[in-house]
Amino acid sequence: MVINELLWLLLPVAAASGWWVAKRNEARKRRKSGSGLSSDYYRGLNYLLNEEQDKALEVFLRLVEIDSETIETHFALGGLFRRRGEVERAIRIHQNILARPSLEQSQRTIALLELAKDYMHAGLLDRAESLFSELIKQRAQATEALGYLLTIYQRENEWEKAIDTARQLSGAKDQDARTVIAHCYCEIAATQQQEGVIDKAIVSLEKALSADPRSVRANILLGDLYFKQRDYAAAYRYYLKIFQLDEEFIPEVLNNILACIANGVPAQEFEGQIKMLSREGKSGMLIPGLARYLYGTQGDVAAHDYVDEQLRKNPSLKALKEWVELQRLNDHGTDSRLTTINQVIEKVIKQLPGYQCRQCGYNSVVLHWQCPGCKTWSSTKPTALTLMA
Repeated sequence: MVINELLWLLLPVAAASGWWVAKRNEARKRRKSGSGLSSDYYRGLNYLLNEEQDKALEVFLRLVEIDSETIETHFALGGLFRRRGEVERAIRIHQNILARPSLEQSQRTIALLELAKDYMHAGLLDRAESLFSELIKQRAQATEALGYLLTIYQRENEWEKAIDTARQLSGAKDQDARTVIAHCYCEIAATQQQEGVIDKAIVSLEKALSADPRSVRANILLGDLYFKQRDYAAAYRYYLKIFQLDEEFIPEVLNNILACIANGVPAQEFEGQIKMLSREGKSGMLIPGLARYLYGTQGDVAAHDYVDEQLRKNPSLKALKEWVELQRLNDHGTDSRLTTINQVIEKVIKQLPGYQCRQCGYNSVVLHWQCPGCKTWSSTKPTALTLMA
């Protein structure tokens, strides 16, 4: 580990040293005092090699004051300290660079950006936001600054600011920006729903769909809102869109779809979607709800045939659990052994991670629309362990 860290330290030093030497004019090269790097520079490098980082920092800070041509090395060192988690050292380096009266404007811009990143890494978000905003006003490093601002606003749940920043950053036609904007509106809607202002929540979710018509989350949330208001026809309409948008999320809405049907919504469109999934060999993901639906609409034989087929083609804990449930329905719950088996299977299923981020692999038992691990939107989906385990 120590060797690797030293290598990382030496790389920027070596690169900057080459640049530094190349910049010397021919006359200075011939002078003995200028034929190589200064003794202070070597002393600072020696401190780094001996892991005496505080002493090395003091030397390099003095070198910035003496020779502006070493400034690139200091940027590299500051970034390296930040990546190593030594944020105070990084801040000190970048503040020292900014204090130079002769600093070129391009160098000042880089130093401001690096210092803002230091503050952000240290959790000093107000200071970071102020510096990023200053860079945007100066139209310097604006794209990168906007990206960091977007991260800050999402971290602080400032969703309106995040929406404005996402629009500035990528434009309305960029799918990544549209995804972020839609989720921000969904977050606003979730807060409005908690506050009991359902009409405003619906408006926010409609804005989410306007930003990204393919937003699975917005469709599910709209379906849930209408379902709670007992507007089953409207809820059913939004839930069915999930079949086209992302089949992996159908289990999330299946029970409510069946409840809408039970409350009088025509089932033809749903049954058409089920037949299509069956032809594609994907109906196994709907085992729990679909088996009950078949049992209620087509009888015991149809339900058993469906579950038996799934057990043969795609053996899973959920299919096994549903098979046990059907047996219990047949004997009216008189066989206590089936009850015990059912409880054991259910306990095992509950211990499995229900969701996984497809970006970083983060597992969770609840659905996070923004992964807690990598902070990516829409990357978390139901796991194969619970759908097809």
